[in-house]
Amino acid sequence: MFTGRSPTDKTFSDSLDLHKFSENALPERIWEIVDPTIWMHIHANNRTIRSGIQKYLVSVVALEISCSKKQPRDRILTQNAAIEMHAIRSCR
Repeated sequence: MFTGRSPTDKTFSDSLDLHKFSENALPERIWEIVDPTIWMHIHANNRTIRSGIQKYLVSVVALEISCSKKQPRDRILTQNAAIEMHAIRSCR
């Protein structure tokens, strides 16, 4: 959702899928994978605001990665994912 890409995007090949694409970008390259329409209208030139947005994006994308593991047994439980989302939202 946050990348703006479909799992069937032509960018992805046999060895690269949306999950791996996102996982490879964390945390240093988060701005390279996030859909720019999410943050382009928010004071992107303000370093403090940009840093805060980056912190939230890294947390959310990391949670998305744990929810989308290939093996269901490796995924975070839905209840724990909800708790994590609330914690991310509460960290202002």
